[in-house]
Amino acid sequence: MRPARIRPMTDSDHADLTAHLLSLAERAPDAPTLLAPGRATMSMASLAAHIGRLGGTLSAWGIARGDVIAWSSGDRVDTAAAMAILPASCTLAPLNSAATRDAIRDVLARLKPKAVVVPADDDAAVVRAARELGLAEITVDSAGRKEAGSFDLVLSRATPSLERSDRLSPAWALIGATSGSTGRPKLVSHGHRQIVVCALATGKCLALGPGDISGHLRPLHLAGGIRNAFMQSLVCGGAANILPESDIDALADECARGNVTYVSASFTLFRELLARLESGHAFAKGRLRFVRVASGRPRHPAPGRTGCRRRKRTRDSAGAAPHPAR
Repeated sequence: MRPARIRPMTDSDHADLTAHLLSLAERAPDAPTLLAPGRATMSMASLAAHIGRLGGTLSAWGIARGDVIAWSSGDRVDTAAAMAILPASCTLAPLNSAATRDAIRDVLARLKPKAVVVPADDDAAVVRAARELGLAEITVDSAGRKEAGSFDLVLSRATPSLERSDRLSPAWALIGATSGSTGRPKLVSHGHRQIVVCALATGKCLALGPGDISGHLRPLHLAGGIRNAFMQSLVCGGAANILPESDIDALADECARGNVTYVSASFTLFRELLARLESGHAFAKGRLRFVRVASGRPRHPAPGRTGCRRRKRTRDSAGAAPHPAR
C-alpha cells in the first residue's frame, strides 16, 4: 500500500497558526510537542486531535474566532496547551493568575470576553471578578489524564455574556499583557500570521527545528512566555517543556535528562542560573545548545548590538569555559 500523500505547505498555512500546527502534525504525528516533569509527552497527533475536539466544544457554546475567552485555570501545563489548541476557535487571553481581584476585574472589563476559564475555587480572585462582571465560567477537566496538556472543558456557569456580540478580528490568536511594572498593564494582541512568520524567521537564525525543546520558565501571560519560550519552538516543529515558573532547579533537572535544548528567559533568571554555577552547584547540560536573554536589566553594561548571527553561549556541566551554540 502506498503511503498517504502529504500535501506541501502553502502560504495560507503560514498565515494561520492552527493551519500551520495541523500541517506539522500531518507530517510528523509522533513528534513531541508538549512536555512537563512527571507527565507523559503530548504528541503532534494528540495536539491536532485536541484542536478538533475542543473546537467542536466551543462551537456548541456559540464561541468562534474573534470571540475572547479569558484563561486563568491556575495550571501552567494546561494553560500552555490551551495557547496552542484554542486559537483555532477563539481569541485566547491568558491572564496573570497571581493578580489581585481588582487587577483581574480591570483586565476583564477591557477584554469583554464571552467566558472565563477559572479554577474550581469559588474564592479565587478571577472567579470573584468574573461573577462581579456577570461572565460565563468554564472549568478544566484534566482528572486522570497522564498526558501533558490533555483536558476537556466544562461550561460550569452559563450567563448572558455568551450572547455578547463584541468580537475582535479573527486574525488575532492570542491577547497577552505587559507586566504593569510601570503602570496599568497594556493589552497586546498576537496575530496568527505574526506568530508564525516571526517564529519561522527567528527559528532560521537560531537553527531551531524538530528535536529542539524549549525549557519554559516564563510567565505565560507575557509576550516572552507566549512567543519566545513557547510558540517559537512549536512553530519550528519542536516542543516546549513547561516547567514551574522561574524554577531554576527544575530547569537543571530537565537539562540533565536531555529534555531541554534551549532556554529563553529574562536577565533575572539567568543571573540566578549563573550564581548557581559560580557557587559550585553545577549540572549536566545534556542537550542544551544555547540560552537566549530576552528581557530585563543586565548586571554588567549592556553588550553591543547583536543580530541573528551572534552566537549564544552556555556553560558546561562544570561551569567551565563556555561552548558556542551551533
